[in-house]
Parts: sequence; structure tokens; C-alpha cells
Amino acid sequence: MLTKVIHSLILLCGVAMLPCAHLNGQEKIKAEVVFLRDGGFFPNTIQRRPGKFLLIVKHRSSASEISLGIVRSDKKVMIANSKELASSRDFVLELGVGDYTVADSNHPDWTPLTITVTP
Repeated sequence: MLTKVIHSLILLCGVAMLPCAHLNGQEKIKAEVVFLRDGGFFPNTIQRRPGKFLLIVKHRSSASEISLGIVRSDKKVMIANSKELASSRDFVLELGVGDYTVADSNHPDWTPLTITVTP
């Protein structure tokens, strides 16, 4: 139920997110790997074409609680919320043209990740 609610919210904001389990064995998509460290994301910018991609967030900060969100056009959708996040999280995103910001709302002073999708 929660997955359906989150998925519906994401679609309303122009972002499609699917759990990795929804990928079939034949589908090939590119991956982007970023590290969340004390101070923010590294690298802190990604440029892509529209379409599906796997965003892999490697949690390397000392924070025990993080709450990641993705923002476009002043709309916010949570993509991960965990009191004890594992060392990495994988998200299959399908983003339309535009600029997106991924940030940890528990650490607003940290450098966010900017994803720019160009035609």
C-alpha cells in the first residue's frame, strides 16, 4: 500500500520511480553512483538524457538518520526515509527534462545532488 502511495505521488511530480525488483532480467539501464558523505553528495552534479536510470546512493556519512527527497518545481517527494539506512540505496528513476535536487532534509546544510536532464 505504501509503495502505491509513494509511486502515485512521484508520478504527480513528473518523476517515475520503480523498485529494482520491477526491472526484468533483459532490461538494461545505466547507473549513476553517488556517495553521501558528511557534508553532502559526491559528485554533486549529474547530467543525463531523459529515461530510466539507476541511482545508487552509497551512504558514507556518520549520520544514523537520513531522509532523502527529490525536488522539481517546488514539489517534494520522499525517495528514502530511514532511521538506519543501509550502506547503499538503489532507486530506478525515470525523469523528464528539467532540473532536480536530491537532498537530505535532516542535514539542510549539506551539499545536495543536482540532476539535470537535457533533451
